[in-house]
Amino acid sequence: ADTVTASVSGVTVPARFFVNAIAAAATSDTIISGNGQTGTSGTVLPLPLVIQVHDQYGNPVVGDTVSWTANLGAPSAPTSVTDPTGTAQILFTPALGTDSVTATLKANSAVTAVFVVTGT
Repeated sequence: ADTVTASVSGVTVPARFFVNAIAAAATSDTIISGNGQTGTSGTVLPLPLVIQVHDQYGNPVVGDTVSWTANLGAPSAPTSVTDPTGTAQILFTPALGTDSVTATLKANSAVTAVFVVTGT
């Protein structure tokens, strides 16, 4: 939130306005970390899988639910929620082989990110 103060000559008390900008609907996402990892099958990868969700102006989108699905391995949770920076994350346990992990925004299923991880 920001504060705007207006004052007028001859008036002793300034007017104060409080402004709180809210992001528009989510239109894109970016993989922040966790893509391209290789780890031991059946063991949690060292880095979480993290995305950041943005509106059309590049602002982070807060409070949106992200669904996580995988072909082989196991996400630590089926969903997570974007935080004040617009990021959502999970831990991931790979199975043996190369796996695609898809993060899909529930509010806009056209917004997806695909991580590729490998279990050895």
